[in-house]
Amino acid sequence: MEWVHGYFKMCGIELDVVIGTALIDMYGKCGCLAGALEVFDEMPDKDVLAWTAMISAFAIHGFGEEAFALLEKMERQGTKPNQVTFGALLCACAHSAMVERDRWCFEAMKKVYIIEPQQQHYPCPAWWIYLEERAYLLRLHGNIELGERVAGRLIGMDPLNHAFYIILSDIYAKVDRFEDVKKVRKLMQEHGIKKTAPGCSSVEIDGEVREFSVKLAPCDDDVLDELVLILDLMYEELKIQ
Repeated sequence: MEWVHGYFKMCGIELDVVIGTALIDMYGKCGCLAGALEVFDEMPDKDVLAWTAMISAFAIHGFGEEAFALLEKMERQGTKPNQVTFGALLCACAHSAMVERDRWCFEAMKKVYIIEPQQQHYPCPAWWIYLEERAYLLRLHGNIELGERVAGRLIGMDPLNHAFYIILSDIYAKVDRFEDVKKVRKLMQEHGIKKTAPGCSSVEIDGEVREFSVKLAPCDDDVLDELVLILDLMYEELKIQ
């Protein structure tokens, strides 16, 4: 990667927008932001693709503020963002959990730049994970109304993902809204959505976490007999105590 860049320098080849953008993209995907910035700064001319490549490099490595700062600089120099640019900015929102910036992007696309959001603009898995964590924490700490809204947004973004329905169902169950639990389960059935991952539990023993999951352990007669024996021994031990 670096030898390619070095070769251009050695030969005195000027970094035009095509070569420069390719190098920025290459450096960014390899995690070398310093190299990407060096190429970007060396480019005498930059088009929307070059700016977007640098924004994307910041975005995928969690430098959300830097990505948006570059957008502002890009606009000051007279280059307008396009659909691909906003895809990179939304990626920055996802990796840096920038909720307000995410909302701004969609508003700006529609009202300022007259860009209709496409499939690639909708939240990526990293953003789903962030929202899923928020829904779980809201459920855990009792903010049911907000947790319900977040879970509903998750379902709206990915209506075939069973995990989001389970989160919403658990939120309702926490406050004994069992009719709503039934509605969620019915909705899953109507859409043919099934829980693909088995439930699991974990226990810490001597500093080591052991996880138990349905369907992951063998369930033959020998295993069941062993479990019954262990339960019998535990029962006898409790009787003695």
